[in-house]
Amino acid sequence: FGEAFSSFSDASSPYGYPGPLYWGGGCQERVAEMHAFFEAFLRQEKVVSVFLRLNPFVGPADNLLAPLGRFLPHGPTVYIDLRDRELSWSGINSQNRRFISQVIQRGYEVRFEQWDTANMVIDAYYETMQRLNAAPSYFFARDYFAQLRENTSGHFHLATVFAPTGEVSGGCFFTEVGGLIHYFLMGAFGSYMDVSPAKLLINALRLWGHEMGHHTLNLGGGLGARRDGLFDFKSRLSKSSATFSTFRKILLPDTYQALAQAQGCDNQEEEFFPIYRKPRSTPRDVNQSVIT
Repeated sequence: FGEAFSSFSDASSPYGYPGPLYWGGGCQERVAEMHAFFEAFLRQEKVVSVFLRLNPFVGPADNLLAPLGRFLPHGPTVYIDLRDRELSWSGINSQNRRFISQVIQRGYEVRFEQWDTANMVIDAYYETMQRLNAAPSYFFARDYFAQLRENTSGHFHLATVFAPTGEVSGGCFFTEVGGLIHYFLMGAFGSYMDVSPAKLLINALRLWGHEMGHHTLNLGGGLGARRDGLFDFKSRLSKSSATFSTFRKILLPDTYQALAQAQGCDNQEEEFFPIYRKPRSTPRDVNQSVIT
């Protein structure tokens, strides 16, 4: 942003559902006092704005954060309650239940922790991202998956779909911590799209999670928490949803305005925050090589 702004920063939570956590009764005055100390520290560090992704499953009630900044609900995230196996099965619509049962009867199966298939599942993921014309940021390097496995103390898992011939048709990587499973990255080879490996994987995770004593399987929502085709697909696999929200606050208004003007940002009411960090749109070459 130029030399004039070199000493300033923005604060942002990592991608996912980190959220702030509060203990001590949830008193509004107590939360406001803690948040005031938090903001004072950020201003001292010359932080212009703060952007927090909130956790729809764990965290403070909406009414605790709303008075402290801009609290913005974005859309639903679909989850499966794993505590009752039969209820979780009935939450899948009847068409998908029949489809899943038929594909299993044909001999397709899901196996867990078959790490010798990890490279094949990553290949399936890359192929899926190319098929969807996904942004380059979704093409994670192979060592990213290896690092997640090495650095998460056994909380990063792999589920692989095998065809009756023994070939890998797709798979997914997922996490589980404290009874909460997150369906993370999934891929399927185009030659097996007719058997919808994603549906088999979600059903297998549902059964695995129940057997392991976990309570929630989070499927996520649509792209950017929108009610799009991806959300519709997930909503046909469960009737339960929670709201994904974010919290944002401008801490140094004058500097924020100057940064927006320096970047030529006129519409400061736009949802992207902070507005001056909105990426310039660049068309993606659909033929570009994936990161290996």
